[in-house]
Amino acid sequence: MPTVTGGKLNSQNGASTTAELSYDAAPMMPSEMIHLLDAHGFIHHEISPNKLGNIVLTQGALSFVDYEVIKDIIDIALDQVINDMPNTTSAHKRKIEAEKKQHKQIAGFVKKTPFSLQARLFTNASEQIWMTLSRDEMVGSAHDVNFKHGELIAGKWYVLGVLDATPYDSKQAEGHELDSFGAAISQLASLLKTQFGRPNSAYGMTPIAIFRVLTPRQPS
Repeated sequence: MPTVTGGKLNSQNGASTTAELSYDAAPMMPSEMIHLLDAHGFIHHEISPNKLGNIVLTQGALSFVDYEVIKDIIDIALDQVINDMPNTTSAHKRKIEAEKKQHKQIAGFVKKTPFSLQARLFTNASEQIWMTLSRDEMVGSAHDVNFKHGELIAGKWYVLGVLDATPYDSKQAEGHELDSFGAAISQLASLLKTQFGRPNSAYGMTPIAIFRVLTPRQPS
């Protein structure tokens, strides 16, 4: 947040020259909005299926991984799997050739998949909350954070967001007939979620703010 003394100096030339010192208070708004919503009872402090569609504030251990990096290392990883396979008999060689064909298909699929920056919050109640983040909102690179912390980021984190998915809520559209193309798209969407998206046991949330609480220095 900007300090009170921060700002930009704007000058205007006319009959007289004046200088105006101003600062953009927009970065101050999220905290004020959080307090205002909480004061009016719009923020729920516990997560449960009946809070679906509401704003929830929860806390726990935070992790995130940018799965986009998979595209850069998928070929190396799959080649390593092939190199570790036994290669002494004809049966081994046939199995290796079959694996190479399958790995080529997997690598092609992965490279075309638009991976997101995924985050998870593990609460004290053993709940898991799955989210996607915007790379544009990151300060620095997600890879840098993983190099520093690994999967879990140190400290206790708070997440304020809209709860928009609950565990084991996958449902098939009943009574609606799909053509072959629609059925294929539906199967693809299910495949993407199962392989690369929210686990069935996790809640889903659209985050509004992710933050830690600062504590003042204790007097000596």
